[in-house]
Amino acid sequence: MPRRNKMKWRENLSKPIYGVKAKYNVWIPMRDGVRLSADIYLPDKEGKYPVLLMRTYYGKCDHDLSNKEMKEFIQYFVERGYVVVIQDCRGRYDSEGEFYIEIYDFDDGYDTVEWCGTQEWSNGNVGMFGCSYPGCVCWSAAISGNKHLKCIAPRDATSDSYFNGGFMRGGVVEGWLPWCLHTAGRTSRNKLGKEIDWRKITVQLPLINLDDHLGFNFPWWKDYFKHPCYDEYWERFSYENKHDQVAAASLNIGGWYSSSDIDGTIRNFLGVRKKGKNLPPGTHHKLLIGSWPHCKIVTSFGEVNFGEEANIDLKEVMLRWFDYWLKGKGTGIMDEPLVKYFLMSANKWCTAQEWPPEGVSFTRYYIHSGGRANSLYGDGLLSTEPSEDETFDQYTYDPENPVPFPIGEIENIILDQRSVERRDDVLMYTTSPLKKNVNVVGPIRAKIFASSSAVDTDFVAKLVDVYPNDMAIYLTIGIVRTRYRSSFRKPTLIEPGVIYEYNIDVSNTANQFKKGHRIRLEISSSAFPRFLKNQNTGKDIGTDTESIVARQKIYHTRDYSSYLELPILEEPVYCPQKKKGC
Repeated sequence: MPRRNKMKWRENLSKPIYGVKAKYNVWIPMRDGVRLSADIYLPDKEGKYPVLLMRTYYGKCDHDLSNKEMKEFIQYFVERGYVVVIQDCRGRYDSEGEFYIEIYDFDDGYDTVEWCGTQEWSNGNVGMFGCSYPGCVCWSAAISGNKHLKCIAPRDATSDSYFNGGFMRGGVVEGWLPWCLHTAGRTSRNKLGKEIDWRKITVQLPLINLDDHLGFNFPWWKDYFKHPCYDEYWERFSYENKHDQVAAASLNIGGWYSSSDIDGTIRNFLGVRKKGKNLPPGTHHKLLIGSWPHCKIVTSFGEVNFGEEANIDLKEVMLRWFDYWLKGKGTGIMDEPLVKYFLMSANKWCTAQEWPPEGVSFTRYYIHSGGRANSLYGDGLLSTEPSEDETFDQYTYDPENPVPFPIGEIENIILDQRSVERRDDVLMYTTSPLKKNVNVVGPIRAKIFASSSAVDTDFVAKLVDVYPNDMAIYLTIGIVRTRYRSSFRKPTLIEPGVIYEYNIDVSNTANQFKKGHRIRLEISSSAFPRFLKNQNTGKDIGTDTESIVARQKIYHTRDYSSYLELPILEEPVYCPQKKKGC
């Protein structure tokens, strides 16, 4: 973009010319008579303004962004001529009613948008924003179809709670019990959560009663276990099956280290591009993915430094978005590529018109060994050469001693996987040192042929970037539960000793494996407590109190050729160096 055009859109952005005034605990009535509480921040000059709405279960004054950041966000937009409305979701903090995850947010979202669009200080145009749960409820409101909702900017939002919601991952329960503790009553129990040893709690059986061990009763926790298969219970929460009802434009924001939410962010973008009501199809939706963890913008994470390029001004990005859709300003944002993503290790922003980017070639890296791929000290190899008739690899999965997931808490992130790679119940397949940079950009998949001595078990696949100093940096992970290998609606147990084919979705990433680095695939049967462990009995996962040891075999022969499939992009389209974050 020529410099004069760049300056032109900057000149068109709303300027900070207003002061801020506030109205606290304003009641907004819902259709069933329940009142939800909102804080309203307005420009100090009478008039009609577009409205930015965030609906949150975290509390109006205690969103999971820090209070300081939230205040800066509110001030930034109100000074530029927006009304900002922050509302407690039903049953949370100052709002009436009973809280239950997502079930009320479609109707409550519609009613709140209608209220915001018809107030005397509103010009009738409403946009929504929020991260995590507040990002999800942006989709609830968009699906509800209120005509006042012109656009949304959800961040780290799931698309389906069963498949990629941070609660479940294709039928496997993720370790989201700490999240539930936030919902224990109207206000947060976050302080209590920091004092709990979650590993000791999550090893208790049966899993359906883990909330009882905390001294709480979470109805949704128990209900999730009562619906282990994908059924009508999950369908009503899904956004994916309702994308055709969305008319509002969407700016989908995510981070590569935002757990399962990155898949939801991408699937929402792809879904509304294909099915949404916008004409022409797909042009009203954008995707922005940084190197960040959940709901944060950082320049380093764990042992990895992404450089200053990773630290973009997200407020300005959102201002360009809202100015265009709610004020009709020429901000240039809709003239830019639909997709912007951060290529980790290269530490540069890239653009594309689709996801995965045009030009991606899906390449198979086959696993090899002499039958001893166990741990760092094994003989597992990964290469583009197809498998020969090689000896299978085997390991033992003991639910009483699951492989840990060594990511750590947000204050003490550990990406280096060497602590678990020393275990014999982790198979490792690693390429030779790369002779050139390899850009892996898009969805990762693994196909493995495996047998087990159990009637039900899990297989986990993990993608790792191995540095020349042997540091093994985690990138992304996937899991399959064998009973769901063919259907999430009608599970079937496996026959011990029989070889089955398993397709594992290992999520999405964008990483440049540098020359001299190695690409590694880890295979195991647990990643605890990221995923709650399989007891291997084949019984009901919620009420089972027994466990058995499973003996697993992974095959790599001509007939049973296991491999990792990587999306290779030879020539990423980099943003101009002087345009930070494009």
